[in-house]
Amino acid sequence: PESVPAILQSVKAKYSDGDINEIDGIKVDYPDWWFLMRASANDPVIRIIVETKTKEMTEAKVAELKALISS
Repeated sequence: PESVPAILQSVKAKYSDGDINEIDGIKVDYPDWWFLMRASANDPVIRIIVETKTKEMTEAKVAELKALISS
């Protein structure tokens, strides 16, 4: 599996058209949704927070991001 920094770099590259903030992991803002992806300080996991305007869009974006980190 890829290392966490490599995963975060690939996510950053894929979503480079969004407004990126790297203060605490990678936060990417779009007009109608945003996400934060960061490595856990205590566990070997990546945490993802997604906020969108609809439940359906949230589910789709979570699935999209999970597919990126599990490939």
